[in-house]
Amino acid sequence: MTKIALSVSFLILGCSVLVAQTAPDIVKGATQDKVYHVGGDVKAPRAISSAEPTLGDSNENIKGRGKTVDAGSATLSIVVDKDGSVRKVKVLRGLKPDLDAKAVASVKQWKFDPATKKGIPVAVEIDVQVDFHLYQ
Repeated sequence: MTKIALSVSFLILGCSVLVAQTAPDIVKGATQDKVYHVGGDVKAPRAISSAEPTLGDSNENIKGRGKTVDAGSATLSIVVDKDGSVRKVKVLRGLKPDLDAKAVASVKQWKFDPATKKGIPVAVEIDVQVDFHLYQ
């Protein structure tokens, strides 16, 4: 029987240059539409709940064209809203369409302590990595 282990890791890219160029000095007018990047006075969100992707009982969905995926990662860009929920997910570097879809569905369920700017919760865009490992 094939066993599948999943690990989830956060890959938060250094965006201090982007923050310096795009983030205003004052949070006062922050709305749900404003999305910041981590760096400077914008502190990263902290995951408090991260559901792992479910793959079902079979390994059918991890087989490629004639060969099995031994390991791989999907890198996703997500927007963590100021309430700590994930509101937007985009695949930056995929592994395989069906695995990418499972990673996206899983990440949409994650909950965070929100990012803050000068102590005030704000929405941020971060990159996360979902790792898939196949053990036979």
